Amino acid sequence: MRAARPGAAYVTTFHNPTGTAITEVDAVRLAEMASACGTTLIDDRITGELALTGRPSRPLASLGTGASVVTIGGLSKIFWGGMRIGWLHANATLAAQLRQRKAAMDLGSPAFLQRLARVFLEDHYDATLAWRVASMRESLDATVEALKEFAPEWEFRMPDGGPCLWVKVPGANADRFAARAADAGVPVAPGSAFEVVPGGGASRFRLPFYLPPEEMRVGVKVLAEQAP
Repeated sequence: MRAARPGAAYVTTFHNPTGTAITEVDAVRLAEMASACGTTLIDDRITGELALTGRPSRPLASLGTGASVVTIGGLSKIFWGGMRIGWLHANATLAAQLRQRKAAMDLGSPAFLQRLARVFLEDHYDATLAWRVASMRESLDATVEALKEFAPEWEFRMPDGGPCLWVKVPGANADRFAARAADAGVPVAPGSAFEVVPGGGASRFRLPFYLPPEEMRVGVKVLAEQAP
C-alpha cells in the first residue's frame, strides 16, 4: 500500500470464494495503513452479517482509526437475490456526489422495492437474519457430511462466514470439471474465475451452500461423480 498509494481499496467482510475473514487486529492495521496512505477503504458488508463462527466483525468505519471508509450494505443475501436494495455510508460530501451520480445513471431504484426494504428493515430484519444464518449452518453441515461421504479426498477449509466453500479436487482441471458439472445440472464456478495469480485456482471450485440440506447432499453426490 505504501508503494502503490492506491486511491481506494475494495475489501469484503468474508472473502469470496474462501469464506475467510481477517481478525480485528489485522483490520485495525489495514485501516491505519489506509489512513496513513490516503487510501479510501470500500468496506463491502453485503455478507457481513452472515457469520458462521463467532460474532460478525465490526465495520472498518467503527474502528476509530481515522481512515476514510465507504461502507456498503444490502438485503439481497439475507432476504432473496432479487431484493436489489442496498446502501452506502460515507462522509457527507462523497454521499452527495454519489447520490447525484446514481440519479444520473439509473433514475433511482424501484419505489416498490424501496418500500419493501423499509418494512423489512423495521419489522423483519433480525428474525430473518437469524433464520438465514441457522439455515446456512444446517446446509453447510449437510454439505460437509456429503463431501466426506462421496468425495473424501477433496480438500476444503471451513468458512468463517458467507455462503461458499472453496473446494480442491486433487488432480482435476478446474475448468473441465466445472463444464462436466454444468452438463450434469450442478453448475459451479471454477477456480480460474477467481485467480489473481495464474494457477492460483488450479483444481479448485466454489461451492455455494444456500440450498436446503437434502438438495446440497444430492448436489455433492452428483459433483463427486464428475471428478476425474
